[in-house]
Amino acid sequence: MDISGQDSDFKSLAETALGRGALSKFDDGQSAFLVEADFLHAVAENIEVKIDNSKLLDPSTQRFIDSKKISEDFGVIMHDGWKRLLEHYGGGPAIEREVVSVSGITKMLDKNPMRLGVSLKKSTDKGSSTTKLQKYVQINKYYTDQKILFAIAHELQFPDHCNFRIWTIGDSPRPFRFTRFADFKSIIGDADAIQVELVDTSKEKTNINYPDPWNVGEVKQMMSQEGGYASQRTALYCQGYEISFNEEERKLQFDPRYGNSNYGQQSNITPPEFRGLVGLQSLGNTCYMNSALQCLLHTPLLASFFLSGKYKQEIVKENKLGTQGQIAEAFAYLMKQIWGFGCKDKDKDQKKEQQKEKDQQKDNGKGILKDQRQQQKKKDQEKDLDYEKGKGKENDEKERKKEKKKKKKQN
Repeated sequence: MDISGQDSDFKSLAETALGRGALSKFDDGQSAFLVEADFLHAVAENIEVKIDNSKLLDPSTQRFIDSKKISEDFGVIMHDGWKRLLEHYGGGPAIEREVVSVSGITKMLDKNPMRLGVSLKKSTDKGSSTTKLQKYVQINKYYTDQKILFAIAHELQFPDHCNFRIWTIGDSPRPFRFTRFADFKSIIGDADAIQVELVDTSKEKTNINYPDPWNVGEVKQMMSQEGGYASQRTALYCQGYEISFNEEERKLQFDPRYGNSNYGQQSNITPPEFRGLVGLQSLGNTCYMNSALQCLLHTPLLASFFLSGKYKQEIVKENKLGTQGQIAEAFAYLMKQIWGFGCKDKDKDQKKEQQKEKDQQKDNGKGILKDQRQQQKKKDQEKDLDYEKGKGKENDEKERKKEKKKKKKQN
């Protein structure tokens, strides 16, 4: 690449890194490299300077300064872009953070993820003891409970059949369970460290005290099957809402990004990374309506309510003042189209239904015609029978007259 072309490429990279919605270009779990804004502005103006990310870090703790804002104080760049900038301009240090998809829609960045110390707790006959610290696990505050558990089990390389419990550390360690990052952080406090106990759940050892242990295989399954429930709960909590679902409601919770077994069996499903990224065409005066619809279509609980089919239980078709569910059905159809769950073309469906009705009418018409013919045939047969009967009567009458004449002649 020539120098002018390379400068243009770097300029585009810098502008994209500082642009609005830069995080939306990242996939869930992908690494983002945070780069100081002054350097990116200099690159956009073709000024040769070294990368200086030290401005983003607290000199005493080397933690990322929480008050720094994306697009204003720093930009985000993918690994390949960071590598090219580093090779050309030099400097540093590298600040790498994980991008997390919350509710399958919003991409979030934890500037200071927890560096969780994990030690393995071993049970002995006399009591409990803890081995030396084995691993450090990076925990993002936007993680769901299942993702936190998975990160711990994965780092310790637990196989799927293992069962484990998490303990606090300190003078009075205790096992605990949690449902979100805030609970987890509140329980372990400032220690940012836990103990993990492997639990034997065989028949010989069933006297396991509360709380019940987690199973590694079930945690992995929950991440895929109940990602919607967990991510919606996390998203609402991050927005300041406190919400909980009972077991029956949990089954109906649905995260559009991950899908479920009902929609997953269809072949024309939109890939997860593209779901929901659909615009609504304006008819000239529907732009405000489209904006309102997009807000409704991307509201996690509302999307869950319609995509799961739960809305059908609330339709009252007997209400003469309502629309008998027509508006709800239309909105559900639009929701499925936006989220790409194998929603078929409506016109094609209508044409198929119309053709089906025509075929049924033809079949019914053929049946009616056949009945009419059978009835006509029966009538004709009855006429023939009547005619034969009438002809027989005439012959009998003639015979009687002949008999009478013979009798008269004899007399």
